[in-house]
Amino acid sequence: MIAEGRDFKTLRVDRVFERTPAAEAGLREGDVIQAIGTRPATEYTLEDLREMFRNAGSEYLLSIQRNGQTLAITVKMRRLV
Repeated sequence: MIAEGRDFKTLRVDRVFERTPAAEAGLREGDVIQAIGTRPATEYTLEDLREMFRNAGSEYLLSIQRNGQTLAITVKMRRLV
């Protein structure tokens, strides 16, 4: 994930690795996260997301922007190793 834009508040998916929770949920490179649960993505930093996404067993509803469409994707975190 990368933070971009004038204020670095746009959170864009940079890469999605195979067999990860992100890939299994259907996230794609270039997706822009608009919200996590009921909170706008602009309220999070990259460090916030890294910490959240390390919590195995946690589940997050992401609102994403892809090709002009808004989609809802649920990501269930798990240990990768």
